[in-house]
Amino acid sequence: MGERPFEIEGAGAAQKFLERQGLSKVKSTIVWDGIAMHPLAIASFKQPEIALVSAGAGADVVGSDLEKIPESAKAAVVNAFPRLDFKHAFVKTCAGVVRQFPRGASRSFMRDIGERNVEQFHPTNICDLIEGAPFKE
Repeated sequence: MGERPFEIEGAGAAQKFLERQGLSKVKSTIVWDGIAMHPLAIASFKQPEIALVSAGAGADVVGSDLEKIPESAKAAVVNAFPRLDFKHAFVKTCAGVVRQFPRGASRSFMRDIGERNVEQFHPTNICDLIEGAPFKE
């Protein structure tokens, strides 16, 4: 992790790893896009691989679109892959990342987690940036 947004750091790490394993730049860029865009609404309008990463992460974390999946299928997945207190562990882990790299939580779900779970986390708001823009009005 680092000072760039969580998704960008993860996308870069995945891309480097895959290219070291011999994956082409074209395919590793699709992976980069999928990871970097997964929490953004725009991901669902991109190519299928990117939309699928976003839909999968959304389903796993917040339950997006799960009403379209039969209860028996959901039960089978959770039986095969127990959640193991995922909700609590996910928020706790993300809050730890925000504590260590507060600048990396500027504009995504990581910001929301930081605002609710990390004392002294006060990210810059877009209104602050607009107000501080170096333009005379």
